[in-house]
Amino acid sequence: MTGTRKRLNRAEKARAMKEGFCYVCDGLGLDHKGFDGYEPQYAHLDHYAIPFSSIGGSSGGTALIHAHPDGKTPDDEGFEKATTRNCHGIKSNKHNSMSGYINYVKARMGAREVEFIEDIPDLKGRDPSSCIMTWRWNFSGAPSASLRHKEYPIVEEKRGGVSWSRFLCGAEARVLFTDRESQVRPAEKKSLIKIIDTFLIDDFPVFNPINVRIDKCGHLVIFDGNHRATAAALSFGVNITLPIMVWNIEADQDTCAIINT
Repeated sequence: MTGTRKRLNRAEKARAMKEGFCYVCDGLGLDHKGFDGYEPQYAHLDHYAIPFSSIGGSSGGTALIHAHPDGKTPDDEGFEKATTRNCHGIKSNKHNSMSGYINYVKARMGAREVEFIEDIPDLKGRDPSSCIMTWRWNFSGAPSASLRHKEYPIVEEKRGGVSWSRFLCGAEARVLFTDRESQVRPAEKKSLIKIIDTFLIDDFPVFNPINVRIDKCGHLVIFDGNHRATAAALSFGVNITLPIMVWNIEADQDTCAIINT
């Protein structure tokens, strides 16, 4: 049920619960999206206000949502199959659209199950050959590098007699892997949720680039920034272009990126 904001009397709410469904469960395509077995106080009416800049436009509307205090929230294992849910349990007053909140719920659900970017369901079983890069480092004349046939200037620094070279560019989340030769920290659920909030609630961009190198097979592998990359892919989808810093680093015993199935 969606519509303009109003206070429902008892009969109207009972009818809405009988005929309607939770807009979050419906948007996620879940079973048990109705309100059978729910007391009236456990069916909330979410209201999405009209921004001041949009006065005169369409209403933000209201919609029914599961809000059982003992129900599973999107952060809980078993939420998808639960018959009693609290879809309202992770909602704040900063969400300004139904579709935006549904996307936020999807991202939070994904944060339950992933530790590395390969764990994201949309990236499991991908064709590794489609993620191999063409690249070249050129240190003659003005140092530069090419990746996927685009040229980038190189930034070089020397520390303790060691030269560090890298360049900044962009790459889609779907072509990134985890560097198994370094000790990449598995993503923690709490940290993922915090970063998802900065993206989907605070509307911040990815401020810091994801640090990657190119393995011996030509894959871009993350050695720093696993939380940021994974949270961004959960929030915006695996086709989002992320800022990456590509470093000229070779592992002592390099292997090819692992493809999860």
